Amino acid sequence: MRSRTRFRHLVVVLSVGTCVWILAFASTLYQEESDPQLEDSGKWYAWKRLSQLMTSDETANLSPNSPQVAQGVHAETLRVVHLDLKGAPPTISYLKEWLKLVARAGATALLIEYEDMFPFEGILRNVSATNAYTKTEILDLLQICDSLDMEVIPLIQTFGHMEYVLKLADFMNLREVQQYPEVICPSKAHSRQVIEEMVRQVMAVHRTARWIHIGCDEVYHLKICPVCTATDDTPSQIFEKHVINTASFIEMNYPGVKTLIWDDMMRHWLPGYFAISKLRYWVEPVVWVYGTDVAGSLPDWNWFWYAKTFPRIWVAGSFKGATGELAVLPNLTFHLENQLSWIRFLKTGFLVRDTKIVGLILTGWSRYDHFAGLCEILPPSIPSLVLNLVLISNCHKNSASVHETAEYRNLIAKRAMKLLQCALPADAANQLDTVRFDECSFLGHETYFTMQEYLEVASQVHGMFEDFTSKNAWLTAVNVREGFMSPFRVWTRLRFDEWTSANKRTAFLEKLVRSQLVSYFDVFTIEEWFQQRIKPLYDKLDEMKHLADTALRQTHWPRRPLVKRPFQD
Repeated sequence: MRSRTRFRHLVVVLSVGTCVWILAFASTLYQEESDPQLEDSGKWYAWKRLSQLMTSDETANLSPNSPQVAQGVHAETLRVVHLDLKGAPPTISYLKEWLKLVARAGATALLIEYEDMFPFEGILRNVSATNAYTKTEILDLLQICDSLDMEVIPLIQTFGHMEYVLKLADFMNLREVQQYPEVICPSKAHSRQVIEEMVRQVMAVHRTARWIHIGCDEVYHLKICPVCTATDDTPSQIFEKHVINTASFIEMNYPGVKTLIWDDMMRHWLPGYFAISKLRYWVEPVVWVYGTDVAGSLPDWNWFWYAKTFPRIWVAGSFKGATGELAVLPNLTFHLENQLSWIRFLKTGFLVRDTKIVGLILTGWSRYDHFAGLCEILPPSIPSLVLNLVLISNCHKNSASVHETAEYRNLIAKRAMKLLQCALPADAANQLDTVRFDECSFLGHETYFTMQEYLEVASQVHGMFEDFTSKNAWLTAVNVREGFMSPFRVWTRLRFDEWTSANKRTAFLEKLVRSQLVSYFDVFTIEEWFQQRIKPLYDKLDEMKHLADTALRQTHWPRRPLVKRPFQD
């Protein structure tokens, strides 16, 4: 097996070496990735630069003022928890207790994505939600982090995912595409002013931060607006220049603060472009993969150029917010496998063991973007977070093969359950997705059971509604529209006892949710969760009852044909 692995790595090296000149040559001709600097210097410059990167450890010394970081994953690698506050701010009192548990589980840093929950001022005052945190609340939160020796890394979206800014009439003129408020135009001076002011205000609160994350993922619209299309730059060059402009502003005004960006917009870059890119001097990429096959998502050549280009790299998996935009509970097994796949990749992947891994991030998205509804909320996601934190906090101690054993997974599960104050069976790792966590004592344990109850009630109501309507030959659209329903068939199909039971369960669920979530969220977030999750259940139950009552009131019916003319609204 070992010789086979060595052979595979040799094949990859030979393949990269053989293809590199072709790729470098192609990058001088490829219109999307063409670069004036590369064209002026010719193919020889690209080949020379690529050769230097392939044969030297130059990237290790590109930032002489950076702290020294051991190669691979090690004891000093930061274990970072992502706190996504988009439109659903947990109470500060809850977050204080949450942070203590997170620190005990092994977290050494917090990545805070404020979005519209930051108390912006001045020209940015309307960017803040009306229920945003106050500066005092944020400072309280930072003080707790400091007492727990946790680094705090603020995250500000500065390119893509800027809906929270560009949705406003004040800033709609800065959109790259007027109809879509996702991406800011990087070519307008006003865009730079807005981004720099956002950075100023956030960094004024985060005075001790050593890193700042500026987002830059999923920039779906590049070189579309008239200002951008008027330039000779390619989309990749426009992206790079915008990132460097933001990073240089940060370095100039906050010496020593390093800039992080998500990596996805660089994954399509050709080697020739990596060879001449200046991003290596300005940013540290965060490579994110949320699936269970990291190696399949990051080909060897992709990581090869990351490792040769950037002296310091971060990676990110997820503990919630990655398995469905309307997910209610994290899939514990899926997220654990995501981290195990990352560990496998970091310990056995080609060139990965020689890469400086600064931090392992566990992302926990609350929404897929600013306009999306809520996915998994924080309190019932604690088991997933703690389980994965325990795993990544110990991964540097063992070889990759150890993590594949059932014994090790059970050991990780037991440690997590001890932190969660749960009593679970010895083979807990094999029963993660059936555990109800109702016999645990961690703060928020009751919400896990309640979310499971919601899923059961929702499944019951949706099933009843589908059976009563779309699978019911006596309640087709024609039957309802023409008043041609059989009272006996409709009422029998309703199964009134089952309907009454579902209605009572839904009402009890509403009461349970409102009484529990008040300890963790403000009234606005609770109301949104209710209207997104529970009100649709009431609506379906009400519609079923209305249709049944309408059918019962009928005493006579029309002669056929029922449809005498084309349908018109």
